[in-house]
Amino acid sequence: MVGLLKPTSGEIKLFGQNLNNFKDWHKLGYVSQKAVNFDFLFPATVKEVVEMGRYGSKGLFKNLNKKDDGIVERSLNQVEMWNFKDRLIGDLSGGQQQRVFIARALAAEPEVIFLDEPTVGVDAKTQEQFYALLKKLNRELNLTLVMISHDIEIMTKETTELACVNQSLIYHDDPANCIRNNYIEQLYGEKNSVNVIAHKH
Repeated sequence: MVGLLKPTSGEIKLFGQNLNNFKDWHKLGYVSQKAVNFDFLFPATVKEVVEMGRYGSKGLFKNLNKKDDGIVERSLNQVEMWNFKDRLIGDLSGGQQQRVFIARALAAEPEVIFLDEPTVGVDAKTQEQFYALLKKLNRELNLTLVMISHDIEIMTKETTELACVNQSLIYHDDPANCIRNNYIEQLYGEKNSVNVIAHKH
């Protein structure tokens, strides 16, 4: 959906447009798995990281103006990280870093944000706070959030729509019905080879 892989058949559409012809990339935000894509030794402040989100629509070699500054401030406030604007990104906790990356995506003023395993490496309490933040952004900004996760139990509780994929689309419907109707077996194999552990967070 974000153009990282090309389909072997069929077509992908975003906002009704075929991906091959799609030009409105400013409508999309992307939060990657942080450990793979970010060097935390890089001497950038929180504010500088979020400012990177403005260059997608402006171009790399254009200076930011007062409007951009206001959008950056608003984005950091939306994730409750404005007070950390002058801190180095590498000095923050994992949960705080993820909030900054979401603010960077918000700074581009997207209509949809894609999140790839956003809670990897953060503890249960931080995860709860993180999902509460996503619900707030979805509700207050009317923002669509598309999230990849291997945590089935959490996804059935924290999402409004669930799609489960293993080679093909196994399930796409109300999250509450996924575990109740034994789709877990289709995702992971025979019943005697799967133990479902609900960790209640």
